[in-house]
Amino acid sequence: MTETVTEVASATEDEVIDLKRKSELLDSIRRIEAEVSLAETEWLSRQEAAKDAKKRFDAAVSKLRFAVRETNQLALPFTEPEEPGVDAWREVPIESLNLSGTIVAILHEQNLSTLGAVADFTASGSTLTNVTGIGPASADKIEEALTEFWADHPEYAKAESEVEGDDEGDK
Repeated sequence: MTETVTEVASATEDEVIDLKRKSELLDSIRRIEAEVSLAETEWLSRQEAAKDAKKRFDAAVSKLRFAVRETNQLALPFTEPEEPGVDAWREVPIESLNLSGTIVAILHEQNLSTLGAVADFTASGSTLTNVTGIGPASADKIEEALTEFWADHPEYAKAESEVEGDDEGDK
C-alpha cells in the first residue's frame, strides 16, 4: 500500500506543477494581450491624429494657393503690369495649378515641372496616364487644373494668339 500512496502523492505533485505552469502561461498571455490592446489603442489614436493633421495640411495648402493666386491678380500701384512674353506660360511651374502635392511630386519625378514640359509631353503623343502613378482620375484633375489656369490667366492665351495672328499676316 505504501507504493500506491507514493504514486498518488507523486502524481498530485506533477499535476500541481502542471497547473502552476499553465497558470503562469495564462498570466503571461493576459499581460501580453493587455500590452497589445494598449498598443492598438495608441496606434488608432495616432492614426486619427494623422488624418486630422493631413486635413489641416491640405487646408493650409489650399489657403496658400488661393492667397498666391489672389496676389498674382493684384496690380501693385507703383508698377505697370507686364505683358507676358509669347512663351512665358511655358515656364509657369506646375505648383501654380490647383493640384495635390502628390500629383505635383509625381509630375516632378517625371521632369514635368512646368506647363511647357507638360505641353511638350502631351504634344509628343503621350497621354498623362502614361506617367507612372497618374491614373485616369489624376489625369482628369490635371486637365481640369490646366483649364482653370487658362481661364484665370487670359494674358497667356492673348500673347499666344497675337503671335499666331502675326504668323497668318506674314503669309
